[in-house]
Amino acid sequence: MRALREKLTKQNLLEALNRLGISEEEIKAALEITYEQGITSKYNEAGGPDSPAFIILDETKAIEEVKRTIDFIENMILHAKEE
Repeated sequence: MRALREKLTKQNLLEALNRLGISEEEIKAALEITYEQGITSKYNEAGGPDSPAFIILDETKAIEEVKRTIDFIENMILHAKEE
């Protein structure tokens, strides 16, 4: 969501991933999927720390994808509580 509101640099993204325990490779794979769907660019591997991590190409689809992902996570959490 932050990438929709402002520039998300590679440094910002890598710091957030580190705090969440998510690898850069996982993000590259996810961005490859959204790239194939026309939502984002590929991950900006060549750029420096202050360059954008990726570019949103279709804001409407990006918002839909974020909502879908949040719903998925919410369902996982709620179902885990039921078990």
